[in-house]
Amino acid sequence: SDLNKKANEPENKSYYGDTIDESTIFNSTNRLINSDNFRGGRISSVMGSTKINLYNAKLAPGENFLDLTCVFGGCEIIVPKNWKVIVNVTAIFGGFDDKRYFINDTNYAEGVLIIKGTVLFGGGEILTY
Repeated sequence: SDLNKKANEPENKSYYGDTIDESTIFNSTNRLINSDNFRGGRISSVMGSTKINLYNAKLAPGENFLDLTCVFGGCEIIVPKNWKVIVNVTAIFGGFDDKRYFINDTNYAEGVLIIKGTVLFGGGEILTY
């Protein structure tokens, strides 16, 4: 039960929706997204950390927007290797790093994920495995 969960223990949940609306305040959250038509959404992390794993998700066709806000917190986003991703994040006294590795022979997915938002006194990164 949630009452027995330690305060500093991350909340781990699988999620099957096509959009995400995740707010983490003074806590840690880990989400595994299992969508066949991921369209984006919103992630906020204030004085906490959020890890979103999209590795098992499929991107919807067209432009899909993920709005990101990290204030004194951190965000980690894991995407599949074949996703086209555009990062348009403004960092003020913080940073947002694109740590994906690229393979020349990749057959890219049909859609594109556009990550936009602000990092203030915090950090974030986008990764592939």
